[in-house]
Amino acid sequence: MLEKYNHKNHSFLHSLERHADIHRLSFFCVLSSLFALLLAFGSVRGATSSNFTMSILPQPLAVNIVDQDYNPIEEPQVDFTELPYVQECREITTQLATDEQQIYIRNLDAADGGWTVTISADNPASLWSSGDYKFDFNDTTDNGCTDGIDDDIFAWSMQIYSNSGVLSPWLCPSCSIDFVDFITSWIFDEENWINTVTIAHATTNSDNRWDWRLSNIFVRQTVPASQPAVGEYEIPLLLSITAN
Repeated sequence: MLEKYNHKNHSFLHSLERHADIHRLSFFCVLSSLFALLLAFGSVRGATSSNFTMSILPQPLAVNIVDQDYNPIEEPQVDFTELPYVQECREITTQLATDEQQIYIRNLDAADGGWTVTISADNPASLWSSGDYKFDFNDTTDNGCTDGIDDDIFAWSMQIYSNSGVLSPWLCPSCSIDFVDFITSWIFDEENWINTVTIAHATTNSDNRWDWRLSNIFVRQTVPASQPAVGEYEIPLLLSITAN
């Protein structure tokens, strides 16, 4: 009887221990779950916010010569028609800004006070030249047919003008072209210190975020009497833009 009783008692104690282990395990599982929830909740509540930043920078003020698709032309060239040799002073005209070679002006928030586009020679002493043969571009004496009191011995002058210059927008068709003027007529004149000619000028009231194309600008050059027929004459001119 005692042995049997002890066996039952042992089984009862073993059962209690097993139940205790189960409850202990359940307690730790519940505790672990609560801890995981608290950790997750705490991480959400304690998360830091990130500030996204973006800088929109103005593009540089620019002027260029572009084709009809607005691709920059690497070496733009303004060509006059061929002339026969003659013994009289004469004039010849060509177009500076055409549909194929347009003057492209860009001010995308770079110059709030307006801008000015000019054309000039490398220096006032520049000359048309073909080898050893030369003639001037900024001597207006006798309508450009006679050498004046400048430092060289060459005559003849160049005029930049427009009868109906066309200034139109490109990327922003709805933008205004108000307060932008373009050339009517300028003659290079070294004696009067006109060695730079203004092609277009925008005032402080003009649109500050805009781009334009300028066409129908012409060049008239006086050609010397009896100028030797020795091939092509060339003179480099510089197109520039500055903020006012």
